[in-house]
Amino acid sequence: MGEDKYCGWRETFGERATRHLCKVLIPFTPHRSRFGRLLRTRGKTRLGLFPWLCSGVDRARQVFEAFDPETQVLALGTSHIEFGIRPDAAARLRFWNAGFPSCDWRMTYFVYAHLRERWPKRGGQCVAVGEDFWLPVLQAEYSVAFWVAVALHCLAGMPYRTRLGMGRHERLVRHILDTLPRRANVVRGFRDNQSEEQLVDLPVRVSRHIRFLRYAPEEVCWFNRLRESVEADGRALVRVRPPLRADYLAELERQCRPQGLEAWKLMDAVLPGKALDYTALAIPEALWHDADHLGARGAAVFTKRLEEALLREYPGLGG
Repeated sequence: MGEDKYCGWRETFGERATRHLCKVLIPFTPHRSRFGRLLRTRGKTRLGLFPWLCSGVDRARQVFEAFDPETQVLALGTSHIEFGIRPDAAARLRFWNAGFPSCDWRMTYFVYAHLRERWPKRGGQCVAVGEDFWLPVLQAEYSVAFWVAVALHCLAGMPYRTRLGMGRHERLVRHILDTLPRRANVVRGFRDNQSEEQLVDLPVRVSRHIRFLRYAPEEVCWFNRLRESVEADGRALVRVRPPLRADYLAELERQCRPQGLEAWKLMDAVLPGKALDYTALAIPEALWHDADHLGARGAAVFTKRLEEALLREYPGLGG
């Protein structure tokens, strides 16, 4: 059996054989196909750098286990929400941050489905869902951030899209949950972005994002299921577009010709309701972690602006 040098976790012979089989098949599958991406993720030795993985799994655990039933605004979405909504910066509304890296509509639905059981229904509540224009077909279970799918399966009971090769990764996440002490750096679901990951060049990063600039019905239906669940609970569902740094927007406009930043209109045509658009919110460069993720101080600025807009658009919120 193989042993992970970071935590003493061991994979079985069958799990190691499955991982190597996936690696053997990778060269024979289209690189950008769903099956090709699935094989690459299942062929990984680990889900990522172990300290970073431990931090992410611990934060996910606290999002669910420490959830505050007095929450008034539940923030859902991708890492742009995870690192963009800072609840302790809000003055009048009680926010809870439940965003996760690469969290697609399907995952977002199951996050809400789990938390709604712990969130008593009362007036003055809303769900703010972060909207990334590539989100409907992100399918993070087949991406580099597929550990999120494993964590949500273990913590919130979310079914996998496919169980192929998931067993060993699931056992690793459960091992972390069983052995890792809870850390004190998570406040109402928010933690500062301390990642030292070296991101690819901005043009490559943007091109990867806009590959998903399409809206498959089988993915958009998960947004509709989320909307129906939220409205059935008597809560408002608010679409929010988090900020993006000026250089990211410039590169997006360059690569998305001829529509440029009008690419968001595609989502407006597919999804109901009005979106609060903060993509071009002016935030000083020093307050960013990278081109599309805010630092802690930048998150405080964005959260205050969002709080003001929610109170203006929804007068009964927090009452």
